[in-house]
Amino acid sequence: SHTPDTPHRTIHFRGGTATAQCLPDGRIFLSSWSPAAGYTIEEATRGPSRTALLELEPSSDDTEDLAVTLRCTNDRPTTAPPPPEDADDSDED
Repeated sequence: SHTPDTPHRTIHFRGGTATAQCLPDGRIFLSSWSPAAGYTIEEATRGPSRTALLELEPSSDDTEDLAVTLRCTNDRPTTAPPPPEDADDSDED
């Protein structure tokens, strides 16, 4: 029997778009990405891995850099909330 290829889906987010696919084991793979006007892609972690990451830098210095985390949810690529880098209630200094 023939296993169909996992479909690629285009995901839109603030700062651009990415085309990704979910692999049978649940990992995500970014096949392409494109920044929106006013952004450049500074770094891309395309996978295959549990999460993929795009780091975008806005052309305006007044705007914070944007990190977009992508993962597979129900076999569909989706954006995920970024992991907290430094929570305000952290005990570590």
